[in-house]
Amino acid sequence: LRNCSVRDTVGFQKWIQQHFFGPIKALATTGMDIHEQASLASKEHIDQVFEKVNQKLEEHGGLYLFKTTYPTAADFTLAALAYPMIFPSQCDGLIIKYDPNIMSRQMYEQVTTYREQRAGKLVLRMYEQHRIVDRIQPNHA
Repeated sequence: LRNCSVRDTVGFQKWIQQHFFGPIKALATTGMDIHEQASLASKEHIDQVFEKVNQKLEEHGGLYLFKTTYPTAADFTLAALAYPMIFPSQCDGLIIKYDPNIMSRQMYEQVTTYREQRAGKLVLRMYEQHRIVDRIQPNHA
C-alpha cells in the first residue's frame, strides 16, 4: 500500500502520505471493511477460480480457455482480472513489481504459486504476447 500511494505523488501530498501512513491505512481498511476473515474468504474464492481455470486448460490441453488458436474475450478478461494476483513484468510500474525485495515474503510466495499454475501461465502469456507495453507504462520523465 505504501509503495502504491507514494509512487507518483509530489510535494505536500507525498509528505502527508509518508508521515501519516498508519492513519491513512487504518481509514482505508475501516472504510473498505478489510479484515482478516474477508481477506481469507477472498483468497479462497480466488483459489477456486484459478482451480477451475486450471481444470479447463488441463481438460483440452489448449493454450486458451476455449480451445482456440487465438485469445478470446474470456482470455483477455481473465488476464485483466488476474493482474493483481500475477503482477506481469509488462506492468511493473503500475502498482507493484513482482520482486521479493519489494513484496512481503507471504505475498511473494502466493504470487509465485499463482504464476506457476496453468492459469497463471496463461495470464503471463497474455501479457507477453498481447499487451502493448509502451501504452501502459507510466511516464516518469
